[in-house]
Amino acid sequence: MIYSAQIRAARGLLDWNRDQLAQAAGIGLSTVQRMEKGEGLALGQAGNIWRLQAALEAAGIVFLPAGYRGDGAKALQLSNGGACAAPTQTSASRAEYPLSRFVWLEGKAEGATLAFFDYVLSAEGQRDAVIAGHFILPYVFGEEERRKLGLD
Repeated sequence: MIYSAQIRAARGLLDWNRDQLAQAAGIGLSTVQRMEKGEGLALGQAGNIWRLQAALEAAGIVFLPAGYRGDGAKALQLSNGGACAAPTQTSASRAEYPLSRFVWLEGKAEGATLAFFDYVLSAEGQRDAVIAGHFILPYVFGEEERRKLGLD
């Protein structure tokens, strides 16, 4: 999964134009233009999106969780057309950072899916998420989701 804003930012960091990115990824220029056009997830065939991300990574771009720090990683401030937002716990929790996203579940969670959500929404799961470089889910959201899923 890659967002249009990530593609534009990565291309800017590399000082590449769209044609250079298309050539590096082995995809058409119009495909790159279409992927960069939106404000949310880049739209396109999965193979083309994978090739584009692989080309960026081969050129030195690394995609990390917003909360990751270290090894020379630099978090970028992003904008959806308004003021820039830094990737912080607060901006992610308020969905002000353009790349913040929440899990969307359609239908009823059962079996392994329910067990996964039970773990992710638990104190242990949230601790592990922070260790992995993600921001913690605000307690009120976690409790609300646990109630919706019938976990408490």
